Amino acid sequence: MNKPSEEQAAAVGIVAAVGEAIRDLNKLRGGPIPSGELYANLCGLLNEASYTMVIDALVKAGMVKMTNHQLKWIGPEGRNYLEDLAEWERKAAAKRLAANPNSQDPSKWEPPAEDEED
Repeated sequence: MNKPSEEQAAAVGIVAAVGEAIRDLNKLRGGPIPSGELYANLCGLLNEASYTMVIDALVKAGMVKMTNHQLKWIGPEGRNYLEDLAEWERKAAAKRLAANPNSQDPSKWEPPAEDEED
């Protein structure tokens, strides 16, 4: 298995930090936190697209449930959920590779489309 890049490690760290925030805020409030409220507190650190990707990753990993824009921690309390997220990412990467076996072979990569000038 390849060592994750610095960017990948940073991304997992961000997802983990947001997950921890949701878990801890749920405990403090005794219930879910509005997604917009959490985003408002993170908007100086994450743009909207990044925030959405982080929340989607937590939902897909089975750590957070979103109902009516309310975020509820449903992940394990006693386990290290970073390991669960890393396992989920390994499975997702394996699926992507199976769907496109050439994605790991640079000689098969398609060149990026050139931007058309107006």
